[in-house]
Amino acid sequence: MNKTTYFELHKDYLLKLDEQTRQYELDQFETVQLHMYNWLQKERGLSPVQAQAIIDHSIVSRIIEENSGENSGNKV
Repeated sequence: MNKTTYFELHKDYLLKLDEQTRQYELDQFETVQLHMYNWLQKERGLSPVQAQAIIDHSIVSRIIEENSGENSGNKV
């Protein structure tokens, strides 16, 4: 049985990011969330609700959002 690890899934996701979306003027974290949301649906066959639930419950999401909140006062 071939078991896919989280690391392999994340690596696969990162390798599939396209240049076009990187050019949008979105917050970097919002861009990553959008890519992950679309990728989970297209490549993994998840519904929009399932994809959003994975993103919402990600520990990485919480850490980045906390750091973004701390740094938001530092913007010029």
